Amino acid sequence: MGRGLIEGKKARAYANKGKSKRTKIFNDFIVQNITLGTKIKVCDLCCGHGNTIELLKGKVGEMTGVDGSSEMITICKEKLQGVKLVLSSVTSTKLKSSYFDYVIIRNGLHHIKEKEDVVNEIYRILKPKGKLFVIDKFYTNLIMCHLTEIFDLLFKFNPHYLNHYMISKEATLSLFKKFRILKEVYLKDQKQKGIQQYMYVLEKV
Repeated sequence: MGRGLIEGKKARAYANKGKSKRTKIFNDFIVQNITLGTKIKVCDLCCGHGNTIELLKGKVGEMTGVDGSSEMITICKEKLQGVKLVLSSVTSTKLKSSYFDYVIIRNGLHHIKEKEDVVNEIYRILKPKGKLFVIDKFYTNLIMCHLTEIFDLLFKFNPHYLNHYMISKEATLSLFKKFRILKEVYLKDQKQKGIQQYMYVLEKV
């Protein structure tokens, strides 16, 4: 999954962009649907520069951030203390099986080509009936979906295409066949036509 990683100066620029208008929406969704407490273990997969870790740090018993980008992990270490941070491929984390009460993957799935491998890894590290939060986006326009796939093949030097592997809603839902959907929210007022932002809470079954 190396082609989807955000490294070096690009990672710094990404971290310095500041909070988007939707950050509060995402944060509220997580806080309103998670059980907080000292016994709760949470894994933030594709933790990036640590938005979700900052949100939950001190509110749960154990917080683990995982990212495949060494620069993102460095950024997290610079601003966060007392949090376990793991530099690892998110398709094979080597974390304990059936360990976490919650796994959160926030705007990271569309950067990953091997989506089924990531979902299988999430399933492995979640406790029975553990919850998965997914905040991401999918194509609602299949023509755009297929065109992007073609552009990715033709213009592999273009960072815009190298960092995105977005799929359709149907393909997204098929990833979570081992989970039960507890809540699904679709955000309105998209800036990009043909793209839909979603927020899911799923339960391991």
